[in-house]
Amino acid sequence: MIDRKLIVHPEDAEQVRMVFSRYLALGDVRSLKLELDRKGILTRTVVSAGGRMSGGVKFSRGALYRILGNRIYLGEIVHKGTIYAGEHEAILDREVWESVQERLRSNNDGRKRGIKAKESSLLAGWVFDGDGRRLIPTHTTKKGKRYRYYIAWPAIDETGNQPKVTVPAHDLESTILGALTHWLRDVPTLLADLHLKRRSAAVQEAILANARSLAKSMEEAEPKALRGMLMPIMEKIIVGSDQITVELRRTGINEVLNIGTTSANVGTAKTDKAVVLKIQASMQRGGLEMRLVVNEEWGKVETVSHDWALIKAVARAHIWMEKLVSGEIASIMVLAKQENMTDVYVRRILRCATLAPDIVEAILEGRQPADITLTRLTTNQPMLWAEQRTKFGMGIAP
Repeated sequence: MIDRKLIVHPEDAEQVRMVFSRYLALGDVRSLKLELDRKGILTRTVVSAGGRMSGGVKFSRGALYRILGNRIYLGEIVHKGTIYAGEHEAILDREVWESVQERLRSNNDGRKRGIKAKESSLLAGWVFDGDGRRLIPTHTTKKGKRYRYYIAWPAIDETGNQPKVTVPAHDLESTILGALTHWLRDVPTLLADLHLKRRSAAVQEAILANARSLAKSMEEAEPKALRGMLMPIMEKIIVGSDQITVELRRTGINEVLNIGTTSANVGTAKTDKAVVLKIQASMQRGGLEMRLVVNEEWGKVETVSHDWALIKAVARAHIWMEKLVSGEIASIMVLAKQENMTDVYVRRILRCATLAPDIVEAILEGRQPADITLTRLTTNQPMLWAEQRTKFGMGIAP
């Protein structure tokens, strides 16, 4: 403190940011304390004016709770329950602060109800953006529904030039799982990537059978078990502007697929390098949300995201059309008056009643392309189902 103003110490600030980041990644204070203890991270050593030394000990859970709830790190001070803007510099991004507070509240509510409130973040600790920033798990709650994300930490650099990066967690997790299970079943690529082409046919088939079994187990596993399967093989996931790069540990893959160690596949710089999967994917706006769109054949139906505005419009359209056809309602004008809507809007929504059945099914199941919005769906809509499928990029019904 200088002239009664708090001064930021870079090393202390970095430790505070690390504590917040790891709390979001791990999900609870108990796990955070265990990790800090395991890594030998201690509290700051302080020497008083009288020469007395304190600190330099393991973090207690109480100390961690105090750090996670301290508004000083936001550049604020609290006096008699009132929050004031401080004269010192903030060392935390407000979005990260709010995410931590919501997680703390969520965990506390869960304890009160006798349940574990937090939801597993499958890829925590492995995800980075193209600038090397770690993407940490967080969530928001809207109207009682929980939305999970991975956000870049720190949110911006010192110059403020780095863009904010927020990726929907479900989209990213299902994309990574889809890429990994597709690779495990892609025989030519798997044999080439793991340098198995010179192995005997019997050995190859045994390894391929293990790969198929692992892919199936991953698809059927609960999140906690799935993360356990990923632990030995996952090295890093880099989310770029138009590509996701997945780096897998070759030694871990050799172990889980029971490839074994031979001079043919280990011990050289070439074979010790990570196995790299590249996924063509980008963030696109779908309605009011940003979604991760995978531009790979295997990935086109992997990501499921229900657009409730579309679903509501389709349901309304079919109910309204049935009432008009049955004569229960005499006309669109009467219907519009009854619904307290304009006839223009009602006519627009009614177009959803003439969509191809497979398009309706895709919308209800959340499999529609990310760029399909209500406006696009109801503007210049073709009457022929085949033309609708072409226009909306939703394939051909089997």
